[in-house]
Amino acid sequence: MAEYEFGITDVIASLKEQSIFVHFTLDLDEETVNPENIILTVRNIDTGKNDIALYDISVFNNIIQLKLNEWAVPNVRYTLIIQPGTKSITGELLNGAFIRNFSFKSDVTSKVNLLTPADFEKIPYKDFTCTWEEIGDSLTHNFYLEICRNQAFFDLVLKTSVFGKRSFTTHELEPGQYFIRIRAQQDDEYGYWSPLKTFIVDDNKNEDVDSSESNPNDDENTNNDDDGPVIIEDDNTNELVIVSTSENGITPLSFEITFNEDVDISEAKIEVIRSDF
Repeated sequence: MAEYEFGITDVIASLKEQSIFVHFTLDLDEETVNPENIILTVRNIDTGKNDIALYDISVFNNIIQLKLNEWAVPNVRYTLIIQPGTKSITGELLNGAFIRNFSFKSDVTSKVNLLTPADFEKIPYKDFTCTWEEIGDSLTHNFYLEICRNQAFFDLVLKTSVFGKRSFTTHELEPGQYFIRIRAQQDDEYGYWSPLKTFIVDDNKNEDVDSSESNPNDDENTNNDDDGPVIIEDDNTNELVIVSTSENGITPLSFEITFNEDVDISEAKIEVIRSDF
């Protein structure tokens, strides 16, 4: 008979470390700790449904750390389910499923709306400035901003903190399409992301060229729906990269890709890359 009952004593969500720490009464057998019996979901604030939250797992004696692959959504319900199968180093088995609801607490409740650029606005090369407003009863006057070439915010072009003002200017963006989002922050806490916007940095050398004439297929290949997929052609590899995400930044469970004609995917190379922060 085991000297101590094997079970879970606490679940701690750390916004600063972007992690969930699960504490057990005994040290763990690492071979029995795996994503097959640990499920993490987050409530989607737009749909009201639960989405799967992806994570990396580490074991430290009697503690499991689940480090999120994407930014934690503050003040919304997460659900942790640990199914039977986890064992201690002395062979005790976790009996029954463990279910716990929790949230990443944040005192930052103000929301941010981007005022400029307008969605799909074309901006002259080397002349990018964005402005925004902060709305709420308790304002932080501090912000965190991200700019990326895809709306999954994988491989960021720029990320920066802005203190005490509601505008940001940079001359570092090369011509092309970008996506931008911003949120209020205070110390190690932050609020919701602003609604996503996209803009195009124009190349002055080509400003007299009618884009509709230069590529007559643009209307067929471009999707301006914020919630749909965006297709981007990689100039270096001449391959198509499809990226998509929901407005709050949670990776969707599936992608629906529609072409304008039948395609042969027998030799297609499909790669899914997670969005890191």
